[in-house]
Amino acid sequence: MHTGQIKIQDILACSFLDDLLELRDEELPKDQQQNNWFSAPSALRVYGVYLNLDKDHNGMLSKEELSRYGMGTLTPVFIDRVFQECLTYDDPVFVLRGANAPVTCVTFLEYTGPGKIQRIAAGTQEGQVFIWDLKTSSIVCKWSGHPGSSIVWIHSLVPGKLWTQGRHDNIKLWDITALPPEAESQYPLVDYLGFRCQESRKSYAGGLVEH
Repeated sequence: MHTGQIKIQDILACSFLDDLLELRDEELPKDQQQNNWFSAPSALRVYGVYLNLDKDHNGMLSKEELSRYGMGTLTPVFIDRVFQECLTYDDPVFVLRGANAPVTCVTFLEYTGPGKIQRIAAGTQEGQVFIWDLKTSSIVCKWSGHPGSSIVWIHSLVPGKLWTQGRHDNIKLWDITALPPEAESQYPLVDYLGFRCQESRKSYAGGLVEH
């Protein structure tokens, strides 16, 4: 029976809790961190595997790209099930017109300007950022956020601010209260996530052994 809740006793009995508590040890050896799914090195390893599979750098995996995982251990039947589509609308709710490259990520914006116009922001495979007006379906603004790098993540945490992450691990904070937007700051991915080690993309994307 699915209740949407988890009993405290089930959490205490789960082995995952031990893995989480283990990370409180700041001197935990790196080999033990690699075997802990919740650790930073483990997250970087998974991220690196994804980058290696994404050959066309569009931030998404096709059937062909996913089939290369684990030296072909995923069967075609399994991959077909993963890519099965479930259509919830007969027609698209909104069409992102004007983007000259595939859209890789989208987020809604909390806009507090005149009339509280609803808007969405999107990143593209070519590194451009677009803001669309949902009422008029028109582009409000576009700019080159990550030149030469596909945008893999975009999000607005507070009104007037927009975060974007390029494929090459650069995260930028944009002030979108004034157009065109300006980058307030930018961080390497490892700094933004609070990782202690300054590993480069090659250190976790190259030469990885898949399990």
